[in-house]
Amino acid sequence: MPLKREISGTKRNKKALLLSTARRIVADGGFQDLQMATVANAAGMAVGTIYRYFPSKMQLCVELVSMASQREVDVLAGVALSEGAPEQKLGDAIRAFVGRAMQAPRLAYAMIVEPVFPEVELARHTYDRKICKVLESILLEGIRDGVFREMDVEISAACMFGAFHEGLVGPLAPEATALPDHVPDLIDSMVEFCLASVLKFDRSQILQTTQQTAPNVQVLKRVSHEEKK
Repeated sequence: MPLKREISGTKRNKKALLLSTARRIVADGGFQDLQMATVANAAGMAVGTIYRYFPSKMQLCVELVSMASQREVDVLAGVALSEGAPEQKLGDAIRAFVGRAMQAPRLAYAMIVEPVFPEVELARHTYDRKICKVLESILLEGIRDGVFREMDVEISAACMFGAFHEGLVGPLAPEATALPDHVPDLIDSMVEFCLASVLKFDRSQILQTTQQTAPNVQVLKRVSHEEKK
């Protein structure tokens, strides 16, 4: 039994190393630079070894997108479950998603929108729906608290996600020339737009609420710490 556990642990370690290596390659040059031989060589393994864990490049790409996307779902779920008013949580969720994407733009572009395999698109859609479910939970809380207007939360969450998700495509594109100084304004604009679509308040109150929805420092610190593990 101990020998079987050791073998199983070795396999998990090799797979994790291959995934982390592949992730670094994608972060540098996107999926277009991801080649099975390149990953194996960078991980210090024989080319044949990678095919034991990922029979094709498509399966490797799907697992990379699934792993990265689940991490984002977990981050936003943590925001949704944190203490605070619904409008604060909504602002924090958008700031977390957009801010994290802008910290690693090439990687985020690859995970979110870079054309690759149809199977990758299906994986993206699956996790997009999970993120929308998290947003739905925040919207429902806001409606119950009388902060957000009455709405179909499923449709509203999908529209909201589409707004800040698609709003990232241009700034994240490899050819984009936006300066880092513009990132805070970009995030503020997305937060304001999304809050304006659901709050009962007039625009002046929305602007005030937007300014008050500074990131939940404790939540984001915890996320950053977990990312480094």
